[in-house]
Amino acid sequence: MEKRIFSEDKDQGITRYWHYNDETDEATIQTQQDVTAIIEENKQEFNMVDERAGWKGEFHRVASIQTQQDVTAIIEENKQEFNMVDERAGWKGEFHRVASIPMSIYAKLRAEGKLDDQEYMKRWLNDPENRFFRVRPGQV
Repeated sequence: MEKRIFSEDKDQGITRYWHYNDETDEATIQTQQDVTAIIEENKQEFNMVDERAGWKGEFHRVASIQTQQDVTAIIEENKQEFNMVDERAGWKGEFHRVASIPMSIYAKLRAEGKLDDQEYMKRWLNDPENRFFRVRPGQV
């Protein structure tokens, strides 16, 4: 199974990993966040509310929230649509469907506030790493 960093936000301690299994042709995105600072802050706030309260036991310092979506069908449909586009058609007109993005990635981009950033989305859509989400050749 191939695993590589998909994105990293050092300020929030969030790392997303892209996993690809050649045997099953399945891809997943795993989100991992170091929550040490959040736990420490919560402990302090809790203890401030009630001086007699204390923390007992050990707490895990890293929480992992994993979002999985089988994107195989989306990628296959995208490849078919991409290959059917007549490259001579040009970019005339107002709207062109250029990508089909899985909901798990869409939700991540929305949560990060990047969907409304046109320049970021242009770079993201033109990035070769995201080529499987494209349904039309050319530059956005």
